[in-house]
Amino acid sequence: MKKSKFDIFTVIAIYSVAILGPILLVYFYLISYETTDKFLIYFGLPLMGLALILLWIFELPKICFIQLTQTTIQILNPINKRTKSLDYNHIDGFKKQFQPSRFGINKSILIYQDDKVIHEISSLYIKNFDEIEGFLKTKINYLGTKKFRWFDHLIEEIKRKIGT
Repeated sequence: MKKSKFDIFTVIAIYSVAILGPILLVYFYLISYETTDKFLIYFGLPLMGLALILLWIFELPKICFIQLTQTTIQILNPINKRTKSLDYNHIDGFKKQFQPSRFGINKSILIYQDDKVIHEISSLYIKNFDEIEGFLKTKINYLGTKKFRWFDHLIEEIKRKIGT
């Protein structure tokens, strides 16, 4: 059995932005409203709000505990305490994806079921990512790599969230 280990600094940073972001958004709105800085009101704040929405919808679900047993992958979301259990027999396999960033390459494992991504495990949040990947290679099919494109990734995530 393998369990994931969080990269504590990254997780705390993401949660801090997710929690403090809305407070800062309201604060900047009130300040800009008083100073009549129209650029900040009409351009900056909506962009900041969009960034927070994207963070809440797309990044926070990646922060989860992963437990790999001999028959299942168990995923526990620490925010809402929901557990998802994936049986290896029902999974098509996984693909690796490499996402470039300022701080290096972020690796992801995309778990597929019925030719759709059902979960993403990111090296950004999990310290023992290579151990998790090695264990998964012994249990499910490795389907190769998937090229990362920002726009395609955004569209796929939106489709996955609305369930199409």
